Amino acid sequence: MLVSYSESSSDEGEDTQSDAQAQNVLSQKKRPLEENESKQPQKKRSSLPLPDDIKQMFSKKKIDHSDTPELHYGRMRSFPHEEGNWATHIYIPYEADMRFLELQKQLFLLLQPLEFKTMTDYHISLSRTVSIRHHWIEPLINSLRKEFAQLQSCSCELQRLKLYTNDEKTRTFLAVEVSSGCKTYEEYVAAVDRCFKEYKLPPYYNPPLFHISIGWCLGDVTAKITEKLNDSLQTQLADFFKKEPDFRFVDVDEVHCKTGNKTFRLRFSDME
Repeated sequence: MLVSYSESSSDEGEDTQSDAQAQNVLSQKKRPLEENESKQPQKKRSSLPLPDDIKQMFSKKKIDHSDTPELHYGRMRSFPHEEGNWATHIYIPYEADMRFLELQKQLFLLLQPLEFKTMTDYHISLSRTVSIRHHWIEPLINSLRKEFAQLQSCSCELQRLKLYTNDEKTRTFLAVEVSSGCKTYEEYVAAVDRCFKEYKLPPYYNPPLFHISIGWCLGDVTAKITEKLNDSLQTQLADFFKKEPDFRFVDVDEVHCKTGNKTFRLRFSDME
């Protein structure tokens, strides 16, 4: 029996077969390409840029430590600030009692209209204020302690008032001088200078002028202190000494080294 197929059905069968064959060929060609693509590393997604204020939080730029005198009554650094350096000062501490504060008040009244201000602390300096590296602190303190352990405490006499200016001439200080006959103080300074020399730090002033600063005034005002005013100041101090004779003497029990925000005590051989 002859079966006749319509042209349409015959064409449809051939088309179906040819389509299947074509898809098979395409799939065979496509598979290696997909496999190759899967083996290739994927590109990283681009990240969004950080805002400027976030970048500044992690900036490595150095902080500006320039002086702003208006923030601290016109005072200026005696040396520029360097990151990692510590301001260091050796001194004899002096405890100001009510009698001292009363004397200070009377002297400030005589100095008006000059505006003298109180000190943050009272002491007798044995060194300049110097700048040291942080890793120097421990060996320097050890050297100072060895030096002062060989020295003895002492008692010295206060004498007269004198005006000083700092090296930059930006401040004037009213101070009470210590007797120049106190040789023990010179031994203290020599001990500090020996320790400072190990680190190439500057020695103290030569000759040293030992004193306790009572107050300070902005700028160099020494020319404004007339002879008459100076006589009045000296008379005020002399009268105070007559009233409080024990006030003339300063007992030295220990020496302090202040570096940054730390204070170290240096004890004498007879005060252990």
